[in-house]
Amino acid sequence: MLLQFDADYTTPCATLLPMNTTELLSQIEGEISLLNQVRALLAGTSNGTRPAGRPVHKKRFMSAESREKIAAAQRKRWAKQKAAK
Repeated sequence: MLLQFDADYTTPCATLLPMNTTELLSQIEGEISLLNQVRALLAGTSNGTRPAGRPVHKKRFMSAESREKIAAAQRKRWAKQKAAK
């Protein structure tokens, strides 16, 4: 603990307990890590890097053959619609 409490353990005194610098820095780093985890949870992120929920999808690529089939089908629909007029 960083603060020294009075005899009934209710109110902290103004003096800090003697600690070496390494121990103090270690405790501060632990608190910072804990606060970062809490912040990430409150912000809706799993690890603080990106929002949780929607997964990232890879871009889908279509082969030239598939594009040509789709284009041919669309030209056929256009021709049918033009012939109906």
